[in-house]
Amino acid sequence: MKLLVFFCIVGAAFSLPDDVCNRSMSEVCTSEYPTPKGFPETVEDYNNICRYFSDKVSCFKEYLDKCGTSEEGMSRTIGILLEIIKDFCRRDSKNYRVIVSNWSCINGILKGSSEYCSLKETNTIKLLKDHLGSQEMIPFNHVTECLPDVLNTNCFVDQWYKKCGSDVKDAAVEFLDTMFSIKWYKCHLPKTLHPEFVTLLEFIEKLTKEEIYLKKLFQ
Repeated sequence: MKLLVFFCIVGAAFSLPDDVCNRSMSEVCTSEYPTPKGFPETVEDYNNICRYFSDKVSCFKEYLDKCGTSEEGMSRTIGILLEIIKDFCRRDSKNYRVIVSNWSCINGILKGSSEYCSLKETNTIKLLKDHLGSQEMIPFNHVTECLPDVLNTNCFVDQWYKKCGSDVKDAAVEFLDTMFSIKWYKCHLPKTLHPEFVTLLEFIEKLTKEEIYLKKLFQ
């Protein structure tokens, strides 16, 4: 769940000097706030991480506007990250209010469900293999690379839904869907394989009688 640290990203105004393009973006775009380490422990930690990524991402945008980039898709990625900032860090946004008001519940599940979700992931994959048999699994072999991570992450989302409420679940799925769209989610199945993977996830849903919320990422 390390990606969840990126829940914390609001734009700040930057004014870069004219000669900035002679230096790299990483050299130019520093932050006065401490570099985040792991998931924040408190709401204040969360706000500090928001400020850190606000500085960084806003500076990245200013740098790209001024200097351009040879990296394809970078401007789009920065634009999407700025939207995440608005949705998850701005004090008057719905997702910010949902996260802050449910902070203890969200953090408690992150800390307390790792072993449970790892075991559930392992048992689900074993159930799938036992049900299909080794030969029938072969057609799915090229799309199963993402399965462990999707099942594990979905377990956390499901725990949030059951213990923290549907708003927390919806915020988590929205965040993951956005990160997936810019390939910041560690599962990178080619789009041509998404229909097959969705079919596999739907089969698992029927087998376990549990919803896989992350199926949305591949539809």
